[in-house]
Amino acid sequence: MSYKISKGTVDPPTIQDGLPTLSQVNTFVRNFIQAEEFYELEAAEVIDIALTDDDLTENNLLLADKVTPDYRYVGAIKARYLVSETDIEDGELDWSFPLDPNVQDFPLKGEYVICVHYLGKCFYTQKLNLLNSVNSNSFEGLSSLYLQRDISVSDAEEVSETGIPNRATEGLFDPGDYFKTNNNIRRLRAEEGDIIYNGRFGNSIRLGSNQSSGDDYEISPNILFRAGQLLDASKLGEGETVEDINSVYAKPVEEDINADGSSLYLTTNETVDLTPAAESQTAPHEFSGRQIILNSDRIIFNSKNDNDIHAFSSRNINLSAAQRINFESPIINLGDRFASEPVLKGNMTVEVLEDILDALNMLGKSLHGAHYNNAGNVQGLAMIQRPGATLAEKAREIKNGINKVKSTQVFTI
Repeated sequence: MSYKISKGTVDPPTIQDGLPTLSQVNTFVRNFIQAEEFYELEAAEVIDIALTDDDLTENNLLLADKVTPDYRYVGAIKARYLVSETDIEDGELDWSFPLDPNVQDFPLKGEYVICVHYLGKCFYTQKLNLLNSVNSNSFEGLSSLYLQRDISVSDAEEVSETGIPNRATEGLFDPGDYFKTNNNIRRLRAEEGDIIYNGRFGNSIRLGSNQSSGDDYEISPNILFRAGQLLDASKLGEGETVEDINSVYAKPVEEDINADGSSLYLTTNETVDLTPAAESQTAPHEFSGRQIILNSDRIIFNSKNDNDIHAFSSRNINLSAAQRINFESPIINLGDRFASEPVLKGNMTVEVLEDILDALNMLGKSLHGAHYNNAGNVQGLAMIQRPGATLAEKAREIKNGINKVKSTQVFTI
């Protein structure tokens, strides 16, 4: 809530009889203004926050039936003001609500937020960057100490400057029911003009550019999403990079599309150092220009409600896999949506051809041994014996190599 800080007593100024001069009026007003300072906004320590049904029930935040949770309080906090409420017990604190109904940043217990009163209701806004950490700025207890010591944030400043763990990091204070403090989670390294949203868990969104690469990249906006700070760094032989970052408190990190857990890059004029997961003859020499790159352990496209997935390209659609490419569908059309020519099944086709070749082989052998009886004189039919032998030999030769017509890469049911 708003508060005033007295700067000591000031003897009320006197104005001589008659019309005062402008200088006298200025002096009169200035003396009264300097007597106290007025603050509309006040920092407050988060004591509790309601996020779940259990939180609402335990705090008796219920509807008139005394059973149903009052979900209007989701995200509300109990916070003790650092100046005006140092003598108020936890149970007597009022609830404060997020100021913005759409974009909400929920604080942890022991963190500090800016509070303000509007229209008879208390709201909270941004968190104070007390420890310069994107993971946790929890440093409980300042709201009960503010008036008892000089400035009262020196301990927190020492933590932010030296990296010495605070009570929350040491496990002496729980900033949440299950939240785990991790000082190795870092904010992104910023470049000029960037707008960056850092999450608490190694996730981020950068609205930036590639202008730092030189004059040729003046127009180079990008949007970079990532989740999982350098989770695969050790697998890629980049463990020393992680150790170097962790060795210096609050040292920023950069996105790494190969080492981060999951990434989505939207670029316009830059080269992304992506390492493809499979060898490909069709992969571009470099991943540059206007592009959208997804990289993760698994990528899933799913359409529902009897609808489709469409992929269009002005040139080619290329697929590469280290093991298999599987198509599963009752009907697979190749070349045309209304294609009607069925694809032959390799094994069945070979079996049919083998039967035909066996029959031809038998026919050839029969022709090769054909004779006729001319008044008791048995003679060979040379005109059909030789072609018969050739037919039998050719049929046998084709059968021996017929399995070569079957693909070793493409299979169907």
